[in-house]
Amino acid sequence: MLIFSSVIMLGSCTDFLEADNKSQVSASAKFKTPEGLEGLVNQAYFLLRGIHQSDDPKMFSAGTDLYTSGRSDLDQALNLYASLTPENSTIKSFFTDCYKAINAANCGLYYAPEVKSSTRDLRVQELRFLRAYWYYLLSQQFGGVPLSKNYISDATTGYPRATLSDTYSYIISELEALETSTILPAESFNGRASVRAVRALLSKVYLAAGWDLETDVVNFEEGTYTIKGTSYFAKAAAMAEKCINNGSTKLLSMSFADKWAYDKEGNGETIFAIQYSRTAAKTTDEGNSLMGTYGNYYGASNDGFKGSNSKYVSTRKSIYLFEPEDLRYAATFMTTFLGDANNLGLYYKAFGPDAATTKVWHYTPPWYECTPTNLATNFAAWRNAAPAQRSNARITTQTDSSYYFLPTGLASKRKWHSQIEQTAEWTNSVKKFDDPTGIQLKTKSFRDIVLLHLSEIYLVASEAYLMSGDNVNAVKYLNAVRKRAGFTTEINSSWSNYVFNYKKHDGVTVPVLKPIDIILDECARELYGELNRWVDLRRTKQIVKYNLWYNHELVSVNSMKGTDGEFKIYRPIPVDEINLNTAIEPEDQNPGYK
Repeated sequence: MLIFSSVIMLGSCTDFLEADNKSQVSASAKFKTPEGLEGLVNQAYFLLRGIHQSDDPKMFSAGTDLYTSGRSDLDQALNLYASLTPENSTIKSFFTDCYKAINAANCGLYYAPEVKSSTRDLRVQELRFLRAYWYYLLSQQFGGVPLSKNYISDATTGYPRATLSDTYSYIISELEALETSTILPAESFNGRASVRAVRALLSKVYLAAGWDLETDVVNFEEGTYTIKGTSYFAKAAAMAEKCINNGSTKLLSMSFADKWAYDKEGNGETIFAIQYSRTAAKTTDEGNSLMGTYGNYYGASNDGFKGSNSKYVSTRKSIYLFEPEDLRYAATFMTTFLGDANNLGLYYKAFGPDAATTKVWHYTPPWYECTPTNLATNFAAWRNAAPAQRSNARITTQTDSSYYFLPTGLASKRKWHSQIEQTAEWTNSVKKFDDPTGIQLKTKSFRDIVLLHLSEIYLVASEAYLMSGDNVNAVKYLNAVRKRAGFTTEINSSWSNYVFNYKKHDGVTVPVLKPIDIILDECARELYGELNRWVDLRRTKQIVKYNLWYNHELVSVNSMKGTDGEFKIYRPIPVDEINLNTAIEPEDQNPGYK
């Protein structure tokens, strides 16, 4: 099995150390030293980057309700589903990268028993955490997967696909063993595993296991399901609470803007993150590309704008999710684009002390300031508040019929490039990951990639309590997130006072919102641009419904079905894995791809 063994072996722990092996000491002997083990562990952490830092996060964001194509198309296979097959190169790369990382962790675990070091046991537990994390990623994308618990150093080709239940059992057993660790630090802000990170991940695994093992789908198009049991949901709620209450930061006390400020990284809400060194990254070009993702073209980077891949533009649903009270809108999106007298961009001036005096070249206000009845008044007031800075600003309203789709039903959904070429570049720009220190490289950010954080676990607790039948605690944790965001009205325990303005402003009959939809809406606001939306929709059985109603590039419901008539709920197992793994048969392929 090439994907699972020989490719992994060539890309795992041997080659990253051999380049520095200037003596005649064998790789095997070096791995048994304290320095060798440290190198193996560092390599395992490093491999997190390749899976998460892509400038095109297709596996996590394409084919959802929040992001659409801009001047550049999203990956058509993953975004539109119809042409998604087991031959897809993105799927293969993700699958391969995860197993390469797993084998790197297994390599360290294989040699660790022979290492004499005071940190050996700590490093072993870090590697087990990382391995569990990668299996969690695989389980959410593919379902049950082959389980490799030992280091692969040859071209063995027979690894059967585990059931989904067995895959979860393995991940859970590993994390449960680490959850009571006295060796791991209680929490960590240096990019290393900790007990709090274990608890955060374990709460997410319990939650996913509950959905996958204790619920049944009734109708994918309607997003309906039945609950068969609540044991995993109860465990998820309890573990989320344990994670929240056993850390230096328990409450969402800092502002959302401060939480994501580029100069406040590693704050108390960060539970686990991929870290970047600005000093090292600037000289080695090892920054990540998230800064240039989730937005369209704003202008040439050599004219003072940040680089962008022109993909993952906000859908109409994304625009209307944010209400006037919500402070997260201004902290998530860049609404004022600064420039000079020659209309050259000064994007990064927004982060400096002279932001309040630099010319505003372009302004994209939120939807609630752009309604037909208040646009003129609001824009005039905005200009008059700082006329020297704003008098010549161009405005793009977010309710223009030529700006976004007007979805009146599946039959009328269409692509939009020809209608909005002149205004497309001024869609919302996500600034959540902006790094003004990265301007030298234009498209590179040296920001950490936060993988687990406190408010996300609040939302895990809310969802877990909902599925356990405890609405009081479900809204308690949801309202805590909303309160920090600026909302003064709490969602009641009957979920009856929630309003989503998409229906009101577009005149479209959207699905009746259920409690799980309300939680997913809150996840969309709180976690916008983070690498989790596709997984959230797949887990909660809403992936088909949300694509039908909010993915404006999707043609019809049949696009999400394979030739076998089944919905493409998971990603396909790569064809090379099936062809070369002697323990996997074609019938082991996921539904929708057989």
